[in-house]
Amino acid sequence: MTRSTKSTKRSRAVLEPKATQAPCCCCLASDFRKIGERHELGFRSEPDVALRRYEICARCGLVRKDPLPAPEVLRDYYAKSWQFSEPRPVECFDSAARWIASALATYGWREIARGLDVGAKDSALLAALERAGVRVAARDAIDPQPQTDTVREAWLGEGTYEHPTRCELVCATHVLEHVHQPRQFLEDAGRIVADGGFLYLEVPALEINDYGHADNINRAHLWHFSIPALARLSDGCPRGFHLVRLDMDGSVRDWPVTRLLLRKGRPDENSPLAGAFRQQEQAQAQACEAAVRELARHDPREAALYGACENLLRMWATVGAERWQERFGAFTIVDAYRREFLGAPVATPEEGLRTKKLALIATRHYSSIRDIERYLAERFPHVTPVRLFR
Repeated sequence: MTRSTKSTKRSRAVLEPKATQAPCCCCLASDFRKIGERHELGFRSEPDVALRRYEICARCGLVRKDPLPAPEVLRDYYAKSWQFSEPRPVECFDSAARWIASALATYGWREIARGLDVGAKDSALLAALERAGVRVAARDAIDPQPQTDTVREAWLGEGTYEHPTRCELVCATHVLEHVHQPRQFLEDAGRIVADGGFLYLEVPALEINDYGHADNINRAHLWHFSIPALARLSDGCPRGFHLVRLDMDGSVRDWPVTRLLLRKGRPDENSPLAGAFRQQEQAQAQACEAAVRELARHDPREAALYGACENLLRMWATVGAERWQERFGAFTIVDAYRREFLGAPVATPEEGLRTKKLALIATRHYSSIRDIERYLAERFPHVTPVRLFR
């Protein structure tokens, strides 16, 4: 048989789809529903044409193709054949960098000692991060097919790669949808991240129908990740990480993406949310102290306390039970709904405001204050509302 005959026979062969029993790589469920089939170019060692089945996970919404190319076929393809001939627009990197910088800022990070760009022809994202105001002291880049001397040849996703140093930020933009084993890829990437460092992932957001000329359903994309799928995948993978932020962004034309940021380590008292809680608690304590001082300026014979609410409770706790009774026990407490507060009776507005000139509003919520002020103006025009919380 001649070589041309072999080639002709191969070109006519079609790789047929099969029903895969493998669980979902994100949520580990096994309930998949077929959504379509596509003829695609085969990879090396496959027939020229592959008829691949596309199916969606009924639990998390992941879309996968079936059959997947073999791991060794993918590695050969990315090491020898893969070319990203059209560079991404600079705004793709700048948009991602601004997003990362804003997330890092909540942790007080303005500098990265060492960053790693995975699957990069260069360190374009890390350079963009510098433009976004985050200094990157050292930049590493790895790729199965390096194009420059500054990029190290490497392949993640097989559990064998060891980076020579730990990095405070590891970025993998538009890589996860290409790898054969997403979970193993994340574990490999996670081992590179230094304690307290971050792992940034970016994948196409197929849900945003703004791809222009880009074809994001192609033979190189094995997975299409929904937000629930990414949330499930990142829950415990890589081990020892927790989710910081997960967003979908369609602000760059023809380049809608889903972004995910993970941090190595457990959330603790130094997390942004814990810090924000402490700041708000401090602000509320200061506001309660100021409200108590304002309350002390008024005569209980002319004014009533309006609002048997949590803010009034905080004022009571600020002063203490005994001193509250001594200083403010003579004030009538008025509320439209509650009839008791800390064991004391609460008057209705009709009862408590009949002889009063002032209503001292004890709530701190601005919308509630406005509602109370409108209510008093309509029903009790002789009463002047006074805000204890300013």
